[in-house]
Amino acid sequence: MVLEHIFAGCKAALGYRHQYVHGLWAQDRDEEENELPALTSLRNLRNENAVERYPVRAPDLQDLGEWIAVLCGELASWGGRMPR
Repeated sequence: MVLEHIFAGCKAALGYRHQYVHGLWAQDRDEEENELPALTSLRNLRNENAVERYPVRAPDLQDLGEWIAVLCGELASWGGRMPR
């Protein structure tokens, strides 16, 4: 079903979006704790008592924005009608 495909894409894309919007951004560091010229987004995994790290790169943010825009277009042009 087309709508299921769109919703699956939305779920995946919004997961990445939430990481960037709600995650903690920090200056990345090497093993000796020297600052690197990169940012990292950190996410607390409460159930696993761990932290996930995601590099923050401008091309990735742009790709995510384009992906979400495509999904919005697919949803807007979906031909089905929702019952009221």
